Amino acid sequence: MANRQVWEEQLVVISIPDVAGDMSGNQYLVVDAAGALAGSTGTGGLGILQNKPKAGETAAVAVGGVSKAIAGDTITVGAKLTNEVTTGRVIPATSTNRIIGIALTAGNDGELVSMLVIPSNAINAAA
Repeated sequence: MANRQVWEEQLVVISIPDVAGDMSGNQYLVVDAAGALAGSTGTGGLGILQNKPKAGETAAVAVGGVSKAIAGDTITVGAKLTNEVTTGRVIPATSTNRIIGIALTAGNDGELVSMLVIPSNAINAAA
């Protein structure tokens, strides 16, 4: 993906104090309301982790706006995104998944993409 710009803007960020585990290696991954990686594939999670908190520190989680995220599969522009279970990366949603957002840039597994974060995964991918 040469010459691809990835950006963030107009982020709505909330703080989750006292994360239970070391999340310092999980920046730009999907997390849940406790600040941990979102549990099951397709649950959508709460938002995208913006910082690198260690256990007991505060997590900054984007719940709206344009955020960077790490792709867990091939992502196309406009794809509805959900979370991958073991990695917290964003992947294309199926019709039964909750979405965390919409891809604004394309990318491959392991690459950064820009996405519009949809608060609280309230939209089903089939809608």
